[in-house]
Amino acid sequence: MKWKEPKNSDLYKWTHHAKEKMKYYGLSETRVRLVLKKPLRIEENFIEGVLLAMQPQSTRVNKKTKEKKWSSEIWVMYKEIDSDVVLNLDVPKKFENLFKKQKQLLIVSAWKYPGVTHSNKDLPIEIENEIYETDF
Repeated sequence: MKWKEPKNSDLYKWTHHAKEKMKYYGLSETRVRLVLKKPLRIEENFIEGVLLAMQPQSTRVNKKTKEKKWSSEIWVMYKEIDSDVVLNLDVPKKFENLFKKQKQLLIVSAWKYPGVTHSNKDLPIEIENEIYETDF
């Protein structure tokens, strides 16, 4: 199946680096957005203001202990930025908060990690080095 490049929208902006990594790892725009909407874990990054969201690629449940296990993870690095989109709608005062200017997410990178990471630990050194070498 041919990989489809993600497009910038009112809610998401994609860096060139993120697009290249998604293509390399075979991640679709939908899969990355799913990780952002329902992450298992969110961690602060070594770069100020940038967050990491993680979701297992697939899970198995131990029937006896009901514990979830997985062998690989999908990570997305993103940053909240102010949106340029302004909604010019006439709405009653009580509904104004529903139409406030939304934050836009800048997707910096996305990758599959072939293992299990532990919370509050540093990223694997290979990933950190790759991110430092990239100019966004």
